[in-house]
Amino acid sequence: MYAYHLLTDVCEDMGRRMLDRENEWEMFLVTCVVDILLHPLYLCMVRMQAGRYKDTKECVLSIYAQDGLYGFYKGWTASLFYLLVSKGLIEGVKALALYIADS
Repeated sequence: MYAYHLLTDVCEDMGRRMLDRENEWEMFLVTCVVDILLHPLYLCMVRMQAGRYKDTKECVLSIYAQDGLYGFYKGWTASLFYLLVSKGLIEGVKALALYIADS
């Protein structure tokens, strides 16, 4: 979990520094890649917090035995949907702020 939040914070910090319109979608793609890479860790963390497993090894082996590699990415589409919606809302608010500032 710590690594997930650390990389997410780094990406958000980079995003704040990259204010060019050209770099916004690149930052979005980087965020998606980070989410793809770290989703299995996040999934294990959530399942272990729910008390379903006693240790990480048991969690990983159980997920792999039940669903294979696909099992580690269950729920990733919801995460991607969240990223898309939040990106759209942020862009909408920016456009509204620019419109109000120009008025």
